[in-house]
Amino acid sequence: MCSLALLGDASAKERALRTLLRDRELGAIALLDSDDETLGYFVVTWGYDLEWDGRDAFLTELFLIPIARGRGNGGGALSAVEALAREYGARALHLMVRHENTVAKRLARAAGSFQAGAGTPDFCAGS
Repeated sequence: MCSLALLGDASAKERALRTLLRDRELGAIALLDSDDETLGYFVVTWGYDLEWDGRDAFLTELFLIPIARGRGNGGGALSAVEALAREYGARALHLMVRHENTVAKRLARAAGSFQAGAGTPDFCAGS
C-alpha cells in the first residue's frame, strides 16, 4: 500500500530517478524535442506478462510544456513512446492515467490504439 509520506519524499524520488536512468532493463526516460526546443518528456517502465507473451511497457509519465499542448504534440509523443516500446521488445503498451486526468484519457483514445481496460490504478490501456 502507498504511503502519502513516501509520495512526497524528494530524496526517494531522486534515488528512483537515478536508478531508472542507470538501468535500461527497468525502463527509459526520453525528452521530446522540436527543432532546438524541449517540449516535454516521457517515462516508460518495463514489465513482463504471459498474457502479452513477454515484455510489456507502461507509460507512467507524459509531460508537455504548456505552449506545446493542443497542437498535436501529444499524439506525436504517443507515437514516440510506441516506437521506443517496440524497439525494446515490448509486446503491449499500457497507459497509466489518474482517474481525474480527462485530458490524458482523451489523448489516448484519440490515438486509436488505446482502449480502456480493467485493472491497474484508475485507468490502464493496452494495445
